[in-house]
Amino acid sequence: MQKFEIGKLLELVERCKVTIAPFVPPIVLAIAKSPDLHRYDLSSIRMVMSGAAPMGKELEDAVRTKLPNAKLGQGYGMTEAGPVLSMCLAFAKEPFEIKSGDIGYIDDDDELFIVDRLKELIKYKGFQVAPAELEAMLIAHPNISDAAVVPMKDEAAGEIPVAFVVRSNGSKISEEDIKQYISKQVVFYKRIGRVFFTDKIPMAPSGKILRKDLRARLAAGLPN
Repeated sequence: MQKFEIGKLLELVERCKVTIAPFVPPIVLAIAKSPDLHRYDLSSIRMVMSGAAPMGKELEDAVRTKLPNAKLGQGYGMTEAGPVLSMCLAFAKEPFEIKSGDIGYIDDDDELFIVDRLKELIKYKGFQVAPAELEAMLIAHPNISDAAVVPMKDEAAGEIPVAFVVRSNGSKISEEDIKQYISKQVVFYKRIGRVFFTDKIPMAPSGKILRKDLRARLAAGLPN
């Protein structure tokens, strides 16, 4: 494909009987949200591998429902240090530390969970807000096809989370609807301060959200 089209992708998967599908999160989201998925036979897919950007539990669950025969996995690593890091781990004789810039936690079962990039965290009155957590909630809404969360400067709080939202086709969901939807699921400092509707979320070829473009729109007073 010269450019991404969800219908064309699904057609190719069906025709070529694709078994292993390495998709970036925006493509996974497009599959989960596609109203035409039932028109294609995707039963050949045995594994979906996603990387380059985080994929929330809500999106994972949606994909598992749409592709019940497929196993779903997320890859984690640093693009610039992938093979080098593997060699270091293989030959290292002493423990060593790598500062990846990610933030996460280890649960009681000693499993590691990556929450977000440290530099992406929004600082609300000293509280830290992970954009990826709010984005996962937003894209789980049936009337939202895509979303991104970035900080906006605020005199009282320092920064507040604001959302750029792409409505699903035919949706008339309002800013207030979205703010209430999020407020019911999070503590006070994670609530969305503003919602800006847009035609698309800017993405890098790797599938990562270009947050700097959205921050630039805020700094310029929006419209773009």
